[in-house]
Amino acid sequence: MIERRAFFTRYLFGGGLSLVCAGEAVASQSPLQSRKRRGWPSDRDSFMVRGFRVPPPESYRKFMDEREDLKPRGAGVQRVGFEGDVKAGLVALNASINSGMKYRKDKNGDVWGLSAQEGDCEDYAINKLDSLLSDGSFRRNSFSIALCQTENGEDHAVLVFHAREADLVLDNRFDHIRAWNRLPYFWLAIESHKQGDFFETIVN
Repeated sequence: MIERRAFFTRYLFGGGLSLVCAGEAVASQSPLQSRKRRGWPSDRDSFMVRGFRVPPPESYRKFMDEREDLKPRGAGVQRVGFEGDVKAGLVALNASINSGMKYRKDKNGDVWGLSAQEGDCEDYAINKLDSLLSDGSFRRNSFSIALCQTENGEDHAVLVFHAREADLVLDNRFDHIRAWNRLPYFWLAIESHKQGDFFETIVN
């Protein structure tokens, strides 16, 4: 638990998280290789358990102030079945944006933005969210942006789909959509759908 304590010390008292995102897809590496590390979620934990409220990254706040339409609505999470057209559409969109964007790290600090051409992890997540909401097929509170660390200790951001079956991850590193507890990540915080200007810790 030392890593979690160190993260929240930096996160809460060091001005918030500045993401230095994980790199491009690692298709050759099994996402389960490091899952036996102490403190990782159990296979039984299909849904993230939220803890206390924390401030979001400052660059996230700035972006959402400019894009009010992408802000969480504060109405709680709405779960949707991951089946049929919903499953096919999400899988196709995740793979399409992963292949269509070029991975590029931020050069001048942590910047969240919407670009169809290039970006780092949070930009992939934002593009996926914007695309999914643009045609009105989904509601905002079926999705959350979550923060984690990879098996290499890199800060990372992903888009989480709140399915009835499990919390599922749309990740720029993997084209397949996986349950959150089947990825080699150390989970930190997720957008709040009760208080839209905050994140909440992930405690399981």
